[in-house]
Formats: sequence, structure tokens, C-alpha cells
Amino acid sequence: MKRKVVILAMVLSAALLLSGCACSRNTNSEKSTSEDKKPKPVQTEQPKPTVSPDAVVLTPGEDEEESEILTNEGSAEEEAAARNTFAAALPFTSGDDKVCAVAYMGNTKEAQERNLQNFNKKYFADYPQESLNEIPKLDYGGTECYLVVPRYKESRISLNRMELKDQRMNLVQTDEVVEEAFLLYCNPSVEYANAEISISYQDKTFVIMPRLSAADHRMENMQVALDLTEESVY
Repeated sequence: MKRKVVILAMVLSAALLLSGCACSRNTNSEKSTSEDKKPKPVQTEQPKPTVSPDAVVLTPGEDEEESEILTNEGSAEEEAAARNTFAAALPFTSGDDKVCAVAYMGNTKEAQERNLQNFNKKYFADYPQESLNEIPKLDYGGTECYLVVPRYKESRISLNRMELKDQRMNLVQTDEVVEEAFLLYCNPSVEYANAEISISYQDKTFVIMPRLSAADHRMENMQVALDLTEESVY
């Protein structure tokens, strides 16, 4: 009898041991299956920043002041260096297509002197008076007076004096102008402009014929010239 009890106890012990091993295997299998079902982190490549072709990219350790920004119009320093002495004081806009500045000074001697003095105070106050006095005067006949200031040092300037004859404009004389500014007296008749200013810069040539419009008595055809006429002059 004792023997049977011992054998039975051994059988039960073995059964319990086998049952424990099976539970352990099931638990480990469930853990493994659960871990397999967890979503794995997806490793994506960090997008690279888009760089504009016109941007300035600094390399590590490079000083921003040493970088040079170049545009089609050139830098402000290049623009300033290219200007004539008197043009440096005038409010041109960098990159525009203006090749000179023109200011109407009136059609009487008294008005011309007054308006020129006011213009010099406004724009040329830092220039020596003797330099202003040396601005040449070109008399093409007529009562209208225009101050013309070429913008660039390398501009080539010539003036054609025209005369209306037999209903045609005829060339009377041509003058080469090398000065940085000049006063032009012209237009003996309100019907036509008798002075033709030719300004060549780089590979382009522009022609300006200063005159007042019969409609509103203001300068016309100033597309390539900066009009600096004061309202009070008109």
C-alpha cells in the first residue's frame, strides 16, 4: 500500500512539473508574439533644406561679412563707384534704367537763377561753390533752361543742335560733352525741341530731347531720365 502511495505521489509530481514547463513555454511564446506585433519605428531620412539659387550659403566658420552678394544690377557699392561726381548726390534707384537726371529751371533769367540756387542747396550743398560755378552752359538758342546730369562716369555724351527748315529738322552742329553736368539753353519755339542729347553707356545709346508738353507744361519723353524738377518751377 505504501508503495502505491509513493508511486502515485511521484506521478503527480511529474505531472505538475510538466504542466509548469508548458505554462512557461506558452508565456514566453505569448511575449514573443506580442513583441512581434508591436510596430517597429520607421527610420526616415531628414529632408534637406531647399536652397534658392540666389541665396548665399555660408560654410562653417565663414564670416557673413566676407560673403559677396551679386545681383544682375550689381551691388550698391558698384553703383556708387560708377556714378559721376554730381550724380552721386542725386536720388537714383539702384538697378533702374535712368541714364541721367534732368531738371527744368524755368524760362526767364530771374527764375533760372533762383531755381538753380534752390536746386544746389537741396542736392549739391556739400560741393564747393567754385565747382558749381564751373558747370558749363550750352546755348542752343531759346529761353528754356535744363540742368542735365549724366549718371555714369563712362557715359559718352553728344549734343545735336537741330533747326526746323522747310518742315524738316536739320542738323546744325554737334558738340561732344565730357563734363559731369551742364546747363542747356534751348527750344526757341514751343512747336519743337531743337536740342538732341545722345547718351551712350556700355552697349546702349539713349536719345533725349528736353521740352515742355503743350498740354500740361511739364517735361515729356523722360522715360530714361530722372525728372528732378520742383513743382514750384512749373
